[in-house]
Amino acid sequence: MINKCIIAFAALFFSMAASAQYNFNCVIKNAATKETVHGASVVLNNLNKTVSKQDGSVQIKNIPAGKFSVVITNTGFTEQQVTVDIPQTDSSMVIQLVPKEEQLDEVIVSSSRTNSRIEDLPTKVEVLGSEEVGEDKIPDHQHDHA
Repeated sequence: MINKCIIAFAALFFSMAASAQYNFNCVIKNAATKETVHGASVVLNNLNKTVSKQDGSVQIKNIPAGKFSVVITNTGFTEQQVTVDIPQTDSSMVIQLVPKEEQLDEVIVSSSRTNSRIEDLPTKVEVLGSEEVGEDKIPDHQHDHA
């Protein structure tokens, strides 16, 4: 009876060891400024997904041992893809995202003033008072000071 219990315990122990689960940990940083990047999307093998925290840290739990592809994306940065071995040998892994260098098109804003009366315009115009707009609720720094 004791031998059967020992054998059952050994089988249970080895099956648990064979299916051990690990964690993936890293910190996401801006390659240019070295500041942490929060809100970056991190996808492990198109299965496990998470977002970096305020301090740039990322943790994905319950990953089996093996080699995995990690894809990190965030608005304003170039997509970064790295391959990691689980269990990790480097518990302080830092992944650096390179800021995108985009040239935006020029925007021209123009206006004109006319002496026409609102009543004479061919389009529908509705005039709202400050109460209707809620102008009194807009903080001073949002008013256009000319």
